[in-house]
Amino acid sequence: MGTEGKTKGNNFSDPLTDYIGERIQDLLMRKGLSKYRLAQRSGLSLICITRYIDGTRTPTITSLQRMCDGFEITLSQFFEGVGYHKDSKLSDDQNHLLAMWEEMDEKERESMLSYGEFLIHGDRPEHE
Repeated sequence: MGTEGKTKGNNFSDPLTDYIGERIQDLLMRKGLSKYRLAQRSGLSLICITRYIDGTRTPTITSLQRMCDGFEITLSQFFEGVGYHKDSKLSDDQNHLLAMWEEMDEKERESMLSYGEFLIHGDRPEHE
């Protein structure tokens, strides 16, 4: 289902293939899914997903879209945060928060803002 990627066993590394594998693992953890469940939801084989994760295959756009459907995210959300660069004027914690923000969907961002307001203002009305 995917095109052959550069194998890590031969000491070749393709940054895109590496990113995709790491991103799939991250999304599996975040979404609480197993590779098997992702395979069921996406219609891809368990072996393909495993190979995408270990970097021995690179998925086609169609396969990547099917995985995104299985994760219930858009292709754009899959690649959010790519190209995000740390701001040297911010602390590591601040940069970490911004990187997480880039990966959130709109509902998650609204929840994060509400929680932040609660932490800062407690039970006080917003405009006291």
